Amino acid sequence: MDGNDHLDLTRPKNQNRPRSGAHCGTELMTISETSTAARLIRKTCSCFPAEKGTAGMANSALLVMDVQRDVVAIADDGSGYLPRLRRAIDGARAAGIPVIYVVMGLRPGDPQVSPRNKVMTNAVRAGLFTEGAPGTAIHDDVAPQQGDVVVTKRRGSAFSGSDLDLVLRARDIDSLVLTGIATSAVVLSTLWHAIDLDFGLTVLADACLDTDPEVHTMLTEKLFPQWADVVAVED
Repeated sequence: MDGNDHLDLTRPKNQNRPRSGAHCGTELMTISETSTAARLIRKTCSCFPAEKGTAGMANSALLVMDVQRDVVAIADDGSGYLPRLRRAIDGARAAGIPVIYVVMGLRPGDPQVSPRNKVMTNAVRAGLFTEGAPGTAIHDDVAPQQGDVVVTKRRGSAFSGSDLDLVLRARDIDSLVLTGIATSAVVLSTLWHAIDLDFGLTVLADACLDTDPEVHTMLTEKLFPQWADVVAVED
């Protein structure tokens, strides 16, 4: 199943996106707004295998995926998504966990887009993801800092057409914390790909966002917990 099939970036924003709650087989962990961001990311990392101890944090990375200006403009539902994601990013930095940004980028003229790929063709028709275009840049509210790695991909998964796997292996990273837009696209596609590459996985449910709230809820509460730890930035 291709996670991108669920994403329709032309849909209107939804102003009433429900928050994630308890889900099948996994207790949803939360954190109050008065807690520090460092406590958040340490709590998240406690979901990794216990035998790793402190090495589990050293061998983890936070992926911030497709949080680009045009995508945010389409998907943001007014629920405070960017501030939540910002707290997760700040928590990762405070805990010494690398923050790796992943963006979709297509060459001008779209030589990488096949007419057989409906998802990519529709994105191009909507004027999305051209390299160098202002809307393709990472949103300013969660912009990278000096030293952060930014990986460019060419398809749905963060690994597709990118050097992400090489970057992770070079740093001995074996566990990933997934965030981004959309839950049914880059998050789902990357999760599937990372499973096949034997990465440990955690999904920050409310640091993911989708244009379809019902799809987001189904994935984070029913599907993702079968293969990954699912936690929340806040209740």
